[in-house]
Amino acid sequence: MTVLDVTSLWYALDACGVSADRIPQTIEWLTRPPLSFHLSFLDNAVAAFDTDGAAQMLRLMEGTPELEATWATLTSAERKRARRGWEMAPRGRPPVIDPALVIYCARVICEASGRQQFRFSRPATGGKAGGPMWRALMEALPRALSHLSSQFGEPVID
Repeated sequence: MTVLDVTSLWYALDACGVSADRIPQTIEWLTRPPLSFHLSFLDNAVAAFDTDGAAQMLRLMEGTPELEATWATLTSAERKRARRGWEMAPRGRPPVIDPALVIYCARVICEASGRQQFRFSRPATGGKAGGPMWRALMEALPRALSHLSSQFGEPVID
């Protein structure tokens, strides 16, 4: 990575209150996150259907946890509900970035700036988040994703 690639990140970290002697190390941590982040979000394999596990999960969802519940003890209506509950997919828009990577970068920025909490602001009337820490995070995330992509030869998350 060239000096020009991290200039805006340098200024964003400086605005957060990171001391000049800590900025190079902080940039290193932010632009080269641990390679384990490649695994944390992408391996979302769906578990194979487990009949007895689905029966136990149904009982738990109904408020009567029963570890001895088996598929054979369920009625046909309960089996249908158990299968539906097992296969239920999460709703909403799919995430476009690894939440663990966001937390890692936010924590690095907090520690480097000597703050306990990640601070950002939002206009009272609504709108986009802002503030020095937010800008530093927005500068760091594309570089972290770029590093992970270059290590594995594939885009981590678009």
